Amino acid sequence: MRILYLTLKDLSQILRDKMSILFLVFMPVVFTVVMSMAYGSSSSEAVLKLGWANADPNGALSAHLRTLLEADGGVELVELDPAQFDSASERVRRGEWAGAVRIPAEFSQLALSGSQPNLEVLADSASASGQAAAQITRTAFVRVMSAAQAALQTGGAGDSREALLQRLQRAVDGWRDPALSVAVEKAAPPAKSSSLADHPYAQSSPGMIVQFTLFGLVSSAMIVVLERRGGTLQRLMTTSMPRSAVLAGHFLAMFVTILAQEILLVLFGQLALGLDYFSQPLAVGLILVALALWVASLGLLIGAAVKGQEQVILWAMVAMFVFSAVGGAWFPLEGAGPTFAAVGRVLPSAWAMTGFQNILLRGLGAQAALLPAAVLGGYALLFFSLAAWRFLRSEA
Repeated sequence: MRILYLTLKDLSQILRDKMSILFLVFMPVVFTVVMSMAYGSSSSEAVLKLGWANADPNGALSAHLRTLLEADGGVELVELDPAQFDSASERVRRGEWAGAVRIPAEFSQLALSGSQPNLEVLADSASASGQAAAQITRTAFVRVMSAAQAALQTGGAGDSREALLQRLQRAVDGWRDPALSVAVEKAAPPAKSSSLADHPYAQSSPGMIVQFTLFGLVSSAMIVVLERRGGTLQRLMTTSMPRSAVLAGHFLAMFVTILAQEILLVLFGQLALGLDYFSQPLAVGLILVALALWVASLGLLIGAAVKGQEQVILWAMVAMFVFSAVGGAWFPLEGAGPTFAAVGRVLPSAWAMTGFQNILLRGLGAQAALLPAAVLGGYALLFFSLAAWRFLRSEA
């Protein structure tokens, strides 16, 4: 019973602090919405702007080149006077345009007579958009030239120009709508639904749960430090209550606080954001409990190891930023570099994200939560052992 009294005392202190409620509930909600906006804007495909200086405005081949460039919808051509093409380099340098293309005056005539015309392309090879612009332009140029060669080689000696242009049109249409195409995709379990797989909150909601449970340990760890500095912990040690019971009481308060915060954020994600946490309630509950055990153990370790309030805030912030940023709470590790991703996947926060996304994104069953929960439980045992060793051997 004395353990429960100590737990209730800690919980009462946390609930009386209005700032704790702000950081435990309202801040995670705000950040979830803000981060989802960032994911939504970054996940949309960027449109490359290309300057288009066409000195062959009436040429059939230049028109087909433009058609192929605009075919996939990822390129926006900006009309440019060919005489002012040199000014495009400044816009490319400033990043306003991904690149610029100049079509020579006799482009179509040369190509349809069997010659090889040249394009003048401006692009910043050091930027991703510049490389993409150059590659897209090169691909369209090769295709339109191959279409011209096909039109020339399949015609007869006495063919009219109209017949040549018709064959050219058919060849270009073949590039625009090929009869056979090959798509290469990474083998993976099917996503639960296309709408949910593209849901911006599917990353931000579990990510903010992980981040703010880590930040929320400030309030819990602070109680241990304040008790030590105020002499309350020393007086507890002089009673018949063993140190292990004091440790258990503080740990239980941290665990309950973190678990309650997680449940509120899951309810917000389910009811307000349209995520389907309830599709696998037992699996989600297992991840929540394992995550709360690990974070509570980390909070207990910080509270037992540091001496002042400033140190609690410092180490809690360090833990939050490291585990959140590197562990995939801010952005998917699949988009990070191989070394960064390899390091991130070792962290317990990454396993928590994996557990949540196995349910939200991949549509997997309850068994998909077992391994992430087991890893989180192992980390919880490690941190709790360190905290208990430090707490039970420290002087109040």
